Amino acid sequence: MSRASALALGVILYMPCTRADLADALLGAKRLPGLRFARLCLDNAVLERDLPVALTWLSAFLRSELTPNFVDGRAGQAAVVVG
Repeated sequence: MSRASALALGVILYMPCTRADLADALLGAKRLPGLRFARLCLDNAVLERDLPVALTWLSAFLRSELTPNFVDGRAGQAAVVVG
């Protein structure tokens, strides 16, 4: 019996929004092959003092990476949940 990859099972990558490489880690060169779902954290993985930085990185990610996907019809390639 072959072993199924955790990514093939559709697990969710949990990532704090304090990462400066957020876009690259989710959609760029650092992206895990087969990544389908990510949850971007703004609560328990982010210290209150770091919340402004996290919001800045999340805002930049949403503006630069996701908006073009909806404009050119590529929406649905990846799911991102923010919470």
